[in-house]
Amino acid sequence: MNLFIGNICLRTLLLAAAIAITTGSQTLWAQDTIWYCGAATNVGGKSSVKATLRGNTLTIHGTGRMTDYTVTATPWYNSRNYIHNIVIYNYVTSIGDFAFYNLTEMTSIDIPYSLTSIGNSAFFKCARVTDINLPDKLVSIGSSAFMGCSGMTYVYIPDGVKEIPANAFSGCTGLTSIIIPNNLTAIGTNAFGGCKGLTSVFIPDNVTEIGMNAFGGCTGLTSINIPNNVTAINMSVFNNCSGLTEINIPNGVTTIKSMAFSGCTGLKSIAIPNGVKTIQMNTCYGCTGLESVIIPSSAASIESGAFYGCTGLTAVISRNPSPPQINHTVFFGTGNNVCLYVPDGSIAAYASANSWKDFNCVKSIGEYEDAGAVAGALRATPAQRLKENN
Repeated sequence: MNLFIGNICLRTLLLAAAIAITTGSQTLWAQDTIWYCGAATNVGGKSSVKATLRGNTLTIHGTGRMTDYTVTATPWYNSRNYIHNIVIYNYVTSIGDFAFYNLTEMTSIDIPYSLTSIGNSAFFKCARVTDINLPDKLVSIGSSAFMGCSGMTYVYIPDGVKEIPANAFSGCTGLTSIIIPNNLTAIGTNAFGGCKGLTSVFIPDNVTEIGMNAFGGCTGLTSINIPNNVTAINMSVFNNCSGLTEINIPNGVTTIKSMAFSGCTGLKSIAIPNGVKTIQMNTCYGCTGLESVIIPSSAASIESGAFYGCTGLTAVISRNPSPPQINHTVFFGTGNNVCLYVPDGSIAAYASANSWKDFNCVKSIGEYEDAGAVAGALRATPAQRLKENN
């Protein structure tokens, strides 16, 4: 009902056991609103964990796991615009799926040391949160858990977490620093996609898999390592990382998938390790700053557009005595200043091979190794990698 006092309208809303009085844009709660949100498997079932809304603070208290929700199904979702703070008390062990989904006004959250898991999309689009302290007991982070938390600037992931799942921190554009534990073994698809504020990431040696587009669109990234235990560079994993100037690919890598480094306009050189048999489609598409590339002796084929539009390319070093299979799009748009360097005795084979014969300059690798043979093309990293692979 509406009550008029003078020319001010006061609207009373009955929600569960609470009364909210709205005056303009401010809502004052006359008494607490309480919901049961415990997992059915807890001792005491749903009543084992309770949520209480008092003013602008939502508290979660009790013992055990929170229940998992679907999108917009939390009982406090309709009050989301009034929730500014969340406090989770000790003895709560999990945050349920979608628990705090789209709480766009939330600016702070207190997480207890008892917490062991965070559900899928638990903090999806909580854009105003700047700091979330993850407790040491945490072992599991759900997919999309912090997706779209654009205000978050720093993340420390505890040692118990073994995997960063798909989309976990995707779209966290304000994120500038992340500490990854040594025990981590996998980074999922798009895990840090679009984290434009990240400048450097250290990935520990125990990581064996980096998922598709894991760092795609991290335009501020200037430094990142690929651990020695990684054997495959997945599709688009560093797509549009325009700030990267150098990437060291371990010798154990045998597969580099499509668009792995496409759009890395700051990349100056790349050495494909021996063991890679196929350089896949658009691997370095549009890497306009790329000056030199080393193709290993193991490469039997290079797929369409692999180095398409690499306008700064001046040196292509192919170590395979037999020309890998290519088509005209592989080096399309690289300009007329690029020189092809091949093993001694293979110049004639390359000069007559399909699409390789389009190079105006074909010389032996020995000439490339001579300092100053090609102005600006010889750089420390590819020269060292070339000698290591011999």
